[in-house]
Amino acid sequence: VMLIGQVAMSFVGPLDQYAAANLGANANATLGYASRLLSLLLGIGAVSVGRAALPVLADVQARGDTGRARSMALKWSVLMVGAGAVAVAIGWVLAPWGVSVLFQRGAFTAENTEAVAHVLRWGLLQLPFYFGVLILVQLLASQNRYRIMAAIAVANFALKAALNTVLAPKMGAAGIMLATSLMYVLSFACYLVVAMRKAEPKEAD
Repeated sequence: VMLIGQVAMSFVGPLDQYAAANLGANANATLGYASRLLSLLLGIGAVSVGRAALPVLADVQARGDTGRARSMALKWSVLMVGAGAVAVAIGWVLAPWGVSVLFQRGAFTAENTEAVAHVLRWGLLQLPFYFGVLILVQLLASQNRYRIMAAIAVANFALKAALNTVLAPKMGAAGIMLATSLMYVLSFACYLVVAMRKAEPKEAD
């Protein structure tokens, strides 16, 4: 069941590259540079939050205290959304500087820095919802609610594919990043609704 969700989400990257390739004008390169910086931020969050949250939630869940596990996850998720919002504000201001320090040399000009920073800023909007989802994913995983997780992943991919076709032609590479951010908004909303419901035995695989 989880394989279905993983396969669906694995197509998001190629989908973005395809959409950027259709835009021309070095859109794929611009998207790639912005994605590198975003991947760094997302990776740090995934490793630190994921490894810290899953053992705690799994332990509480194993003791049969599902209510406490759900309460903890929801509280942590809200806190992570807040931390992500702060990261967006800081990143929005520092985006041109960060791109310049890391990439602006040789053929990479100040104009390229401005283009990549613009795309990066739209991608930063995903941080609050991505960080919030990290906690809720650990909660559902500790409850073995894999079917629901797979269904959410498929819904995310469907929304992403639809938004790419609408936003990319209008906004360029920034539209592709915005589509990803909106995908994580849907993901967070779905996980939040599911997490607030009590896990039923039939949902466990």
